[in-house]
Amino acid sequence: MAEDIKKHPEPVWRDKANYTLIMKIDSEDDVLRHEELWARQMSDEHFQICCIPFFIYDIHLGDVVQIRPHNGKNLVQGVLEPSGHHTFRVWFTSFNQAVRSDVLAEVKQLGCLTEWFSDQLLAVDAADDAIAVQVAQMLEERTERGELDYETGRTE
Repeated sequence: MAEDIKKHPEPVWRDKANYTLIMKIDSEDDVLRHEELWARQMSDEHFQICCIPFFIYDIHLGDVVQIRPHNGKNLVQGVLEPSGHHTFRVWFTSFNQAVRSDVLAEVKQLGCLTEWFSDQLLAVDAADDAIAVQVAQMLEERTERGELDYETGRTE
């Protein structure tokens, strides 16, 4: 079985991070996919997430997670302390630099942090519920105009 590890080229809290963790991404094909999450080690088994997850659900920037060693890798077992942050993933349906720049400016004006995975995939961190509501409203309006698609990083 092939293995594919998705990495964060520019984690938002790179200066706080001193570790990387591996987490399995659910997929429907025969490729084993993982995301490498940058983290700050707090104890032997507890780590704070220092990046905005691109593919993992229900783990967000600032969450404290517990790990378990497995085959020489540290796998995330679960969230111990939620940070209250919200994750949005924005997929730009066409490469329109003006739309990308506008969305980036709008989320930054709201105080959000961002990470690019590719030219078309942007991860957005909203630090609290109020900011998340504003981000969702803006992204929904742009989705209705056909400029992008988005999802949240929560399954609940």
